[in-house]
Amino acid sequence: MVEAGTFRQDLYYRISPFPILLPSLAERRADIVPLARRLLQQLSQDRPRVLSAASCDWLEQQQFPGNIRELRNRLERATILWDDREIEPRHLTKQLGISERTLYRKLANARSNPQDNPDATTADKPSSAEH
Repeated sequence: MVEAGTFRQDLYYRISPFPILLPSLAERRADIVPLARRLLQQLSQDRPRVLSAASCDWLEQQQFPGNIRELRNRLERATILWDDREIEPRHLTKQLGISERTLYRKLANARSNPQDNPDATTADKPSSAEH
């Protein structure tokens, strides 16, 4: 990338003495569930959530091309959109069964008013029976 001019040469020389090789989540399947549990703990401090056994199995089977960011995003989406204490595989899938516009509205509401009323969007959230 330095040769192609897409990466700064001075930055390359600053970081090159200490290479860090980090395999993808697909190469570290045994780490997925512990990482997911830790991320879920951080994301749901106000209302603790847990992963079901089925979710743990499902997570270990996923490729996660977006690695930890993708895993975190899926967990965050589940904590925002569903009230269930236990996170199930249906909460983690990309196909949510609701429109993207509804999803973004709920995410925006949750982020802009997290302490005003933590259950403000509860009435709009899909119930367990809907999924």
